[in-house]
Amino acid sequence: MVVKTRSETALKDKAGAQQTTKTHEDIRESLLYFRFENISSGLGTKQVFDDELEEYGPVEPQFYLKFGDKYANIPKTSEALIALGKYLMQVGEAIDGVVFKTHVEHTSEDVRNAKDRLDPFRKKVS
Repeated sequence: MVVKTRSETALKDKAGAQQTTKTHEDIRESLLYFRFENISSGLGTKQVFDDELEEYGPVEPQFYLKFGDKYANIPKTSEALIALGKYLMQVGEAIDGVVFKTHVEHTSEDVRNAKDRLDPFRKKVS
């Protein structure tokens, strides 16, 4: 019995992609970059070379957020990123000094209540 794990079209596309050689590299400019532990993010621009037109396309913005080796698929609007940033700042503030075990329970309580509840877990400074 033969089991196909990919469609014939996907296999042809993959084979074609392996044979394709780029004549020009994409032009990329890094504007902002963040890396801490297993988190990385970058903001910049890129231009992709169009082999048919034999010229570079327009400059396009590029943003990514990566956790380990996984890219996060998040909305790329300033409102979403600002809201996420504010939330992460509040979480960071709330957990300052907390030592986490391997299992973490998430709650929807506000930052002040979270701080109060986490006080017993903070590192004691001598």
